[in-house]
Amino acid sequence: MDLNGWNQKFVSYVILLISFFILLFFTKAFFYTLQEQFDEKIKNTKEFLDLKKEHLELEELQGKFSSNQDVLLKDISKYTIDFNSENLFNYIHLYVKDFNSKGKDSITIKGVNFSESSAGDLGFNEGTINITARFSSQRALLRFVSYFTSKDSQYTFFMDNFTYPKFGKEGSFQVTLPLKLFYKK
Repeated sequence: MDLNGWNQKFVSYVILLISFFILLFFTKAFFYTLQEQFDEKIKNTKEFLDLKKEHLELEELQGKFSSNQDVLLKDISKYTIDFNSENLFNYIHLYVKDFNSKGKDSITIKGVNFSESSAGDLGFNEGTINITARFSSQRALLRFVSYFTSKDSQYTFFMDNFTYPKFGKEGSFQVTLPLKLFYKK
């Protein structure tokens, strides 16, 4: 009886094992599909979080732009003004006249040369203005350059490079300032 009970248990284990393999054989596609769906869900969740983060950054940037819209429009308007070389020359000379009336430093304009170029990639023209001037001190030169390259000035000038031969000498000196101006024509 003991051997017969052992045979019944063995047969039931074998049947159970065979049933388990049959179950795995027929349901393995379901488990693979389930695992693929789980992996895809994780990937989509990660993409969603990345897109949500990017969306929040864009909303923050939009908030900055909308709150600073007047300032941005003012900055952009410098490039969309109608350019007139006579107005530019008057602008330079008025600054020099005002500067000379305020202190002991002085600036004397020797020459202003303006040359235009064609429109660039963004549709703005690039003009080069070479201002030859005599400055009474380095402080006068620094104030002159600071004024014309300031973002608050009427025209926004840029300087690619600039050197001048001061070499520790006292007194006035003459330099040519290569200023660049971007404008819409």
